[in-house]
Amino acid sequence: ALLHYSSVRYVMVQDIRLGLIFRILQFGIIGYVVGYSIIAQKSYQRTDPVQGASTIKIKGSAYSNHSGEITVYDSSDLIVPPIMEGAFFVATRLENMFQTRDQLCSISEDFTSNSGQECKTDADCTEGEMTYYGLMNGKCDTSVKVPNGTSHYCTIRSWCPLEKDPDFNPDSVLSGIEDFSVFIRTNIQFPTFDITRSTGKIPEKGKTLFLLKDMVDLSSNTNISEFGAVVLAKAKFDCDTDEGTSDCNPEWSFDQIDEGTGFNYRKVQYANSNQTERVLTKLYGVRVVITIFGKAGQFYIVNLLVALGAGLGLLGVASITADFILQNCWPKREKFLHDKFCTVDLEVPETPTVNALLFEEQKGGGDDYALMKDSKIDHKTPLRSQGSTVTGPVPNPLLEALGDEDVVEDKKTEETGLF
Repeated sequence: ALLHYSSVRYVMVQDIRLGLIFRILQFGIIGYVVGYSIIAQKSYQRTDPVQGASTIKIKGSAYSNHSGEITVYDSSDLIVPPIMEGAFFVATRLENMFQTRDQLCSISEDFTSNSGQECKTDADCTEGEMTYYGLMNGKCDTSVKVPNGTSHYCTIRSWCPLEKDPDFNPDSVLSGIEDFSVFIRTNIQFPTFDITRSTGKIPEKGKTLFLLKDMVDLSSNTNISEFGAVVLAKAKFDCDTDEGTSDCNPEWSFDQIDEGTGFNYRKVQYANSNQTERVLTKLYGVRVVITIFGKAGQFYIVNLLVALGAGLGLLGVASITADFILQNCWPKREKFLHDKFCTVDLEVPETPTVNALLFEEQKGGGDDYALMKDSKIDHKTPLRSQGSTVTGPVPNPLLEALGDEDVVEDKKTEETGLF
């Protein structure tokens, strides 16, 4: 069985239902390859990933109202720092605190910040040792103790008073931030196709010009105004260079990705020329990070041929499926198996069949053909040779192995001599 060769044998089955199943499978595969893979997915194109950067300009004004005292800010005040690589920040809330340099302190007013070194006596404070916030002077401040605490904190020389965590005050939230305009210009290239393009030469709303409220909803989400947010702005390019590059513009989408933790940072502004006094400002706001991704496609004959070749290969699935149904599920499948599978031994002399006799008859000879022509024997059944004692058709071993009742019954009939 190891050293054998199997060749395909084609059998045409005259059955409308099976033929309909086969054609439906074929047309379905052709529709998938042509309609979806080639036309919809453009598998005939080769692609080139986009590379690029963005430039940002922001304009707008806002104001705060502290107990009737209105303070107006513009974009230069609130866009800090003014230039960021692929990102920008807009402040939505400001908290200011006045501090003086080289003062002695140990803990903030609200006990949220401290010198960083607990103590019970002066011996616990090493003079000249640095902490996170300043330089220890060797003294333990026993005059102030954390509520429900057992320790005090070492006195340090630093900017005092130490920063406290400000309570949220609605008056500190800036009004008008949501109407800030953001102009984003993308400069991209597709190096494989040698294409360079700059979008946003003219501001166009929804494509290059946005309002901050288009990116994040500040009005309905007070947590963003209070604590800030991190927003991911995604510019997706999907360009077909076969149709030109004039319509190669990005599709924008905006998602908040900080999971509610917000965003803030600090900046200082010195109050005098010798920088001994300063205003520490804690800014809460929206940080928008811009990412550019996507691709461009261009017709390429090799990709088309590969797609067509894959489609031709998939057509074989229709034949495999039809064969499986016919061999395992179809009524009277034994007849198909009888005609589909056979074993040929090339060392055994050939037994003439009806097909061979037909060939001899066309050449003008063959008396056996006349006898076979009037017989009802299956045309694939070998003829009895002269002197043979075998009567009737030669049984098919494959059908006997399958337990075909008709074959077994015929065999019993032959053995009893009733045939």
